[in-house]
Amino acid sequence: MGGAEAPGSTASLGAPFTVRRYSRPGLNAYRILILGDQSPRDGRSGFGQALVNRLWLRTQHGLNVDVVGSALTGLRSLRAAFASWRVTRYDAVVVVLPPRGFRTQRRAARALAAVLGRLLENTSVTIASDDGELSAAQGRVGARTRGGALPAEASTADAVAVHVDQQLRDLGVRTARSARNLGHAPRVRDGERSAPAEPRIDVRLGSIVTMVRESFLVDTAAINIFDGDDLWTVAAAGSDRGRRAREGTLCEAISANTGLTVVPDVWADPQLQMLDVARGPIPIRFYAAYPIEPERGRRIGTLCVYDRFPRDPDGYDFTLLRDFAQLAEIEIAEAGRLPSTEV
Repeated sequence: MGGAEAPGSTASLGAPFTVRRYSRPGLNAYRILILGDQSPRDGRSGFGQALVNRLWLRTQHGLNVDVVGSALTGLRSLRAAFASWRVTRYDAVVVVLPPRGFRTQRRAARALAAVLGRLLENTSVTIASDDGELSAAQGRVGARTRGGALPAEASTADAVAVHVDQQLRDLGVRTARSARNLGHAPRVRDGERSAPAEPRIDVRLGSIVTMVRESFLVDTAAINIFDGDDLWTVAAAGSDRGRRAREGTLCEAISANTGLTVVPDVWADPQLQMLDVARGPIPIRFYAAYPIEPERGRRIGTLCVYDRFPRDPDGYDFTLLRDFAQLAEIEIAEAGRLPSTEV
């Protein structure tokens, strides 16, 4: 993981409470503030981290994100001490209001109305709410400047990430912020590159598997490529990279599957329980994988997670595994690192 702060660490914003700070690797990192960690649909916590991951996948930039758990507390603090928050340092602010039926929703909406104008003078604002009337009213305010509210039916982490990414692109915050911070454009001599080179493909894939492992809290996450009779582990977090025989691996056993594969307990699966990897010194019990297809229908491998203990699949958001697999597809396709033999 990139950045000085560990993902999910606590940090002070100069406000009378702490926040969760998340960093994601990549060039030209965006700074984003998320006010509210409850899903606007069902009130479950963890929406902030899910949104961080979706934003990282969507923007293809590094991220430094501050997540305030309570939208109401954060908005009230903004109103009371707006200057101390230094909102101009953020490229975007996302306000996630509690769902209808929660006692704090209307109070959070009133607190937002009190500071929305000042927020919009300093940065772009996205509002996520399951209250259609509330979103529409705030959207009319935001449309006059640099904000926007999502339709109630679109207040998911995926939809919010798409909206924020589009706002960042439309507003050109990277150019504007660079000019604000530097005061002038850097001078580039003839023949020099004006931007740093993209990281190597293995570094990018290494970042992806590290993110996957941390998101699913498993022993290992790996990107495995099929190469003839070999299984080539090109990136791994929790195990070694390298080649081994493709036969007898879980990736080979499920290679004909389409879409997501989830095996809560390999020992309980009659087709998989006799594989060597299920009975070795450190057996694989839980396994989940998503195919990697840089070109539609052309499968070259899998992004997989596995653990020595069985797991309850209901505790995971496997759309995240799909998203990371699709990001790996993009990286592999752009780098041209394709194996000689495909499935």
